[in-house]
Amino acid sequence: MVDIAYTRIEGINPAGDSFSFGWKQLIPEIEVLSATEWAEGMAGVWEGLWSQIDQHYTPQTSFNRVATQYFEDGVLTGSGEALMSTIGLETYPISMPEQCAMVVTLKTAEPGRDGRGRFYLPAMSTVMLQANGRFSSAGVTVMLDWLEDFNNGTTGFAGAGPWVVAPANNSVAHLVTQLRIGDRVDSQRRRNNLGPELYQSFTIS
Repeated sequence: MVDIAYTRIEGINPAGDSFSFGWKQLIPEIEVLSATEWAEGMAGVWEGLWSQIDQHYTPQTSFNRVATQYFEDGVLTGSGEALMSTIGLETYPISMPEQCAMVVTLKTAEPGRDGRGRFYLPAMSTVMLQANGRFSSAGVTVMLDWLEDFNNGTTGFAGAGPWVVAPANNSVAHLVTQLRIGDRVDSQRRRNNLGPELYQSFTIS
């Protein structure tokens, strides 16, 4: 097995439900840092770049925690967290439905499914949409530029960017060489029974 660090960004969406997304890196690249130090460093990079994308999220969307876990030979050997306070702008207060997501595809030099990965960015403001319901080209460009800067910032800590780890047995890891975003809104399935829902009805007599 490869030794990995799994980092997650966590937050709350406008419906009050929690979300998280993350990526994996190899521990040998960051072994000089504890899991807590790594989480604190990541939070600093995130907060420093937040102004690039805050207009794409509503003020009811908050990203509030970075969590890092170290796994060696499949065993959890360390964990850490750092709290943040980053929320969207008042300018665009209407969010897409909570299951709508922007997908970031991770590509490596390895062909096939073992060489690809992905993570889902939580529902954004409707300002990101074109009239046809797809993400605008300008919006996608902003997110890609932000991801590039974010990757460069994390590389400053890790010495290398994210890795795709073969999920079957965590025995192989491939360095990500390209991050890609399409213009189609994806749907990230989640449980609906965790939050309140308001119903309307009529009675058939």
